[in-house]
Amino acid sequence: MVGLAVVAGVAVGSWGCSAADVAQAVNSALEDCSTLGRVQFVRTTLRDIYYWYKELPDPDPASFSSPDAYLEAVRYKALDHTYSFITDRASNDAFFSDSQFIGFGFGTMLVTSDDWRVTEVYPASPAAEAGLERGAHILVVNGRALASLVSTGDINTIFGPSTVGTVGTMQFRDVGGTVHDVQMTKRVVTIPTASLTRTFASGGRVVGYINFRNFVTPATAALDQAFAQLESAGANELVLDLRYNGGGLVSVAQQLTSLIGGSRTSGKLFVQ
Repeated sequence: MVGLAVVAGVAVGSWGCSAADVAQAVNSALEDCSTLGRVQFVRTTLRDIYYWYKELPDPDPASFSSPDAYLEAVRYKALDHTYSFITDRASNDAFFSDSQFIGFGFGTMLVTSDDWRVTEVYPASPAAEAGLERGAHILVVNGRALASLVSTGDINTIFGPSTVGTVGTMQFRDVGGTVHDVQMTKRVVTIPTASLTRTFASGGRVVGYINFRNFVTPATAALDQAFAQLESAGANELVLDLRYNGGGLVSVAQQLTSLIGGSRTSGKLFVQ
């Protein structure tokens, strides 16, 4: 028996289905732990919940060496860049309960085939300690140049398994143009849910700003604290930065909506 969670690109709509709800629905013990059994489990899960299910090809499950290889072969790459992946049950639970994951602690975006950028770096992470910053250009990972990673499709797997102790090397160019060669080791990284809260005065207005990174359990207290800070500063407008937000729980989305709308949302339908 193994615990397997498939987090796929899903439709989050009026029925109140979140990534966590979907993960809970499919995060079950597999009776058939063979490679074929696990691949078939992923196939069934995708056909049940995948947003782009109409685009799914149907290759022979027996021709794949792992569930990850199957997912990489069938996911709708035109739009599904980072939304679908396979993780173990413990890692899935840690993300939603503690806002934690095992990794180097940074996010990326492939802007063009020859422009791979760092979008965010989490504090106190291996990436932060290595000097990586938002806006840096990734040139080489584990000895593989960007052009090679793009042409072979290995760009999504080159950083290795989500296992504590996994070592990776990287060459990047910082925003000032200096090239760095670094080595990092994966460990548990905590994502700050409301990582930045500020106010700005402009034209007689006080504008509040919150950088909100994911809708997970620790966000409940973080949001309360952030909005209390904005209220204390007299903010009467809000900029909510959801760039690179990883999604999460509908209950946290409901809390956020209530904090923004206040008494105006009392008694009104949020989801059904």
